Amino acid sequence: MGARQAAGTERFTGAELAGLCAEAALAALREDVAGAAAVAGRHFAAACAAAAPALTRGQIAEYEAWGSRHRR
Repeated sequence: MGARQAAGTERFTGAELAGLCAEAALAALREDVAGAAAVAGRHFAAACAAAAPALTRGQIAEYEAWGSRHRR
């Protein structure tokens, strides 16, 4: 995943990111089932447009605060 694609996935969990990658790969295959050699940015964009992140900004703030309190 490139920097441009990653910028739009801030509130996605790791499992959701894996799902986005899988969906992007399927989009590439649907486009050219016999010769899909790569997943392009447009495939990631389509996958992201069809998904919504599970995490809220509040949850991310809570995780960051917890991490700050428990760093060694």
